[in-house]
Amino acid sequence: MFEGNCLILWFFIVVIALAFAIELILFLNWRKENKYEYELTIFREKSLIRQIDAHFIFNFLSSLQSHIIDDDRSEAIKYISKFSNVLRQFLENSLTPNIPIQKELDAVSKYLEIEKFRFKDKFNFEIIIDEEMNPYELKMPSFLLQPYVENALYHGVLYLEKEDYRKGHIKVEVHLKGEGVQFVVTDNGVGRKRAMVYEMHKQKKSLGNQFIEERLALLTKHYKKNFSMKYIDLKDDEGKPIGTSLYINIPIIT
Repeated sequence: MFEGNCLILWFFIVVIALAFAIELILFLNWRKENKYEYELTIFREKSLIRQIDAHFIFNFLSSLQSHIIDDDRSEAIKYISKFSNVLRQFLENSLTPNIPIQKELDAVSKYLEIEKFRFKDKFNFEIIIDEEMNPYELKMPSFLLQPYVENALYHGVLYLEKEDYRKGHIKVEVHLKGEGVQFVVTDNGVGRKRAMVYEMHKQKKSLGNQFIEERLALLTKHYKKNFSMKYIDLKDDEGKPIGTSLYINIPIIT
């Protein structure tokens, strides 16, 4: 048990150090940005800090501790490594405003793996990339996709246990569309209307549409190209909500 507590303490110190490094780098970047870039940096920071907030970290530590108590140290060490990789990926992606699409998808995949660990495999996920595109060459604003995926998880599939016993599923698709790129985030959750009922008393609030729409509007002004999103509520043959699809359209960024 003593070794387990030392492991958690060491891990916690590393997390705090990384968080401080991220804040310092963002602050130094702000001083170099023009007006729009400055505001975009703030939006990027809000998305970043949300991923490493206390709620996320302490819940991970709680899951880690339960594995140590159950004498499953190998699994605990495995996910410490995965969590460190997530933080490192977030830090790397925060250093520049635009990153290869593949780097954003890698960050999303690593993030969802950690969440699967925390929530004991209550959901699955898949990422599908259009065969006609090269995600290593095409770029996108960093942390643009992440908030949508987080919302699909926290405000969609994780509510399924309150409705039925279906296992959650999140699908992220990336397609070339016209002169741009389209991301489609689909979940099989309870639907937006039902989720709003549960939101009233939940601690972890949604990254609301206002925050996301403001960033898209700012990106549109900055690049003078259209960034947009559209929700589609999914229903079965009887009209019962069975999830949500979100379409995000962005221009190709060079």
